[in-house]
Amino acid sequence: MSFTRRKLLTVGTAVTLPLLSGCSLDALATENETTTPESTLTVRLVGSDTQRRLFDQTSVASVGEVRESETGEGVGLPLIVSEEAASQISPTFQSAGVAETPDQFKMAVRQGDQEITQFDISSSLADQIARNDWDGKVRLSFERRSDAETVQRALVCGVDSDSDSCNST
Repeated sequence: MSFTRRKLLTVGTAVTLPLLSGCSLDALATENETTTPESTLTVRLVGSDTQRRLFDQTSVASVGEVRESETGEGVGLPLIVSEEAASQISPTFQSAGVAETPDQFKMAVRQGDQEITQFDISSSLADQIARNDWDGKVRLSFERRSDAETVQRALVCGVDSDSDSCNST
C-alpha cells in the first residue's frame, strides 16, 4: 500500500487539526507565566500617597525568634532580607523620600489581601536604607504575639503551612 503526498497531507491535517484547534503557542506561554505561584506574604512601604512593594517571603534570607519589644509594647520579629532585595529596597526609599520624612511612612505586612500589621519606620533605619548603608536587617513590629508567630511560621515554613506541618517554630 503506497501513500501519495496528497493522502499524507490529508491524514496529517485531519489528525492534527482537532488537537490544535483554538490553541496557539503564545497562549500556552502566557498560561504558564500566569500560573507561576506568587508569594502572598509581602512587606510594603505605605505613605500618604504611595504604596510600594518592598519584599516578599522569597526575599528573606534569615528569620529570628519572636521577642517582646524593649518598651514592653508589642512584639518584634527580626529578619534579614537577601542582598538582592536590600539593593532594590534602597532606591524605593530614596525615590519616595523616606529618609527626609520617615514619620510620614509606615511598613505594612500583608498576607494575601489581609493586612497583618503596620508600623512606623525609625529615622535611623530610613537613613541607612536611603544611603545604601543597610545590612538587610529589619525588625517587623506587631501588637499581638500570635500575629508575629503566624508571620514567622509563614516565612520559615511557607504561607500555606499550619502548625502541625511545621515544627521549626
